[in-house]
Amino acid sequence: MARPLTLFTGQWADLPFEEICRLASEWGYEGLEIACWGDHFEVDKAVSDDSYVKSTLDTLAKYNLQVWTISNHLVGQAVCDHPIDERHKGILPARIWGDGEPEGVRQRAAEEMKNTARAAAKLGVSTVVGFTGSSIWHTVAMFPPVPPAMIERGYADFAERWNPILDVFDEAGVRFAHEVHPSEIAYDYWTTVRTLEAIGHRPAFGLNFDPSHFIWQDLDPVAFLWDFKDRIYHVDCKESRKQLNGRNGRLGSHLPWADPRRGWDFVSTGHGHVPWEDIFRMLNAIGYDGPISIEWGGRRHGPPHRRPGGPGVHPQAQLRATGGCVRRGVLVGGVSAMKGAFRAFNALKVPFMAPSPPHPAAAAPPQPGTPPPTQPQQHPARSAIVSEWSEPARHQLRRTVRSAPRCGRSRRVRSGIRTSRSPKPARPHRTSRRAGR
Repeated sequence: MARPLTLFTGQWADLPFEEICRLASEWGYEGLEIACWGDHFEVDKAVSDDSYVKSTLDTLAKYNLQVWTISNHLVGQAVCDHPIDERHKGILPARIWGDGEPEGVRQRAAEEMKNTARAAAKLGVSTVVGFTGSSIWHTVAMFPPVPPAMIERGYADFAERWNPILDVFDEAGVRFAHEVHPSEIAYDYWTTVRTLEAIGHRPAFGLNFDPSHFIWQDLDPVAFLWDFKDRIYHVDCKESRKQLNGRNGRLGSHLPWADPRRGWDFVSTGHGHVPWEDIFRMLNAIGYDGPISIEWGGRRHGPPHRRPGGPGVHPQAQLRATGGCVRRGVLVGGVSAMKGAFRAFNALKVPFMAPSPPHPAAAAPPQPGTPPPTQPQQHPARSAIVSEWSEPARHQLRRTVRSAPRCGRSRRVRSGIRTSRSPKPARPHRTSRRAGR
């Protein structure tokens, strides 16, 4: 099941749109998830000027790129948020911020989200990714004690503000994919359930799956995909890494990104704790065939023009400088190699599988006098998995794995190709010096 591989432009918004198109094409991406900030896609111009949309499409075509999704996280955040303060002033266009009066900001943000749906339709895009904001996120600690009625008012406020926006999405034939994310109305499993209930499970509202927000909350991203399989409208490949060591707290301690005292941080795909192979198998199982969007994360591995090394340093050189390796079947040793590994997983024909049953040899008790086998038999279920892989996928994984440098003494290369391994030879008994005296 091949899926297009795209690059999210949000972290590159300080570069001109044509420049990021040129770079993405040079790195081999098939398209972009275009952010509605910087000069990448300006919603007000798109709805009022047909030539602006044509210019955007011409620029994409010039670099042999396509667009399946646009994203308007920053404006969507202000639709429901409470309080509205200087944080929002720093991320909103001046015309949305206006005089900063909170309800005025919310109303202008809601109108902008309606126009985002109209602009997406003019661009030929069927999905808008974004945030919703939340009037009750500030109560997440549940102290001072939060009355249940206050939480109910929060979900009612969300439905009241977003249903008119979703009406316009329906009219335009566009879907909204909410990114499940802390600070939003839906930030984990159960708040996602409650959010969908609040708007009556209307089809215009779905989910953008970004597992980086699940890992540090100890949520199961694979189970989430299965349970919300009819609502997965878009997938971001972004990663986070837990750093919980007895001092670092899960809530971040009000520390900036990349501070080693944080309990978790964003990192580039393949450098964290996301179970990518299981995720791709589950995406196959639920039939997701939309784009896979790479979102560069973390100040250590993020966009190369913002990392040590400065502008003009090629991402492949920067990634190699961090030490390429293969982890859980995902190659992170360079942009083109990473793409090769993701394409290989995209081409897998096998769905996610439940845990394997016990090995047949372990089920039967050993017969007296029968020596133990020297080579474990390959499990038939695993044989079936490998036999169903498409040959191009297997070839691509072998090629990318063989070309990848090893990363550290303790990391094993796990390509996903080997299905069994010979047992380690028994180590001879060694008597300690103390015992031998």
